[in-house]
Amino acid sequence: MAESTENPSEQPDEPREGSATPFLVAVGLVAVLLLAAVMWNWLTPSSELSETDRINRVTADFINVHNNDDEDARTKIVCRDYSEEQSPLAGLEGDVSFVSVDNVQFTGDQATAQVSVNSESGHNTKTWRYVHSGDLWQVCN
Repeated sequence: MAESTENPSEQPDEPREGSATPFLVAVGLVAVLLLAAVMWNWLTPSSELSETDRINRVTADFINVHNNDDEDARTKIVCRDYSEEQSPLAGLEGDVSFVSVDNVQFTGDQATAQVSVNSESGHNTKTWRYVHSGDLWQVCN
């Protein structure tokens, strides 16, 4: 009888026991990458502003220009027919603080919005007019 050179403790029909560590590391890495991608999209602001966002910005800019009496900046954010005497902020005393822009309505290259501000004169809400010129919205009277 020939002796077998096989090790009797090795049985090829039984599954090998291995480590789950490489699999768990890969799953963990994928989870971290997915979480990072979701957080990046959530925390990074969109470069595209809506037209309503643009109206909000030009309104806030207009109020800042008014408070700082910056004539050079004013000429860039008001329409061609703008008149200081008919400004949406005419008659308000002292510095003006921006409260809100509501009910923005667009009609082609024109828009209107209900703008609320506070000043030494008190709370004020008026309908402001805007004109789209080039890539910008501008404040009109």
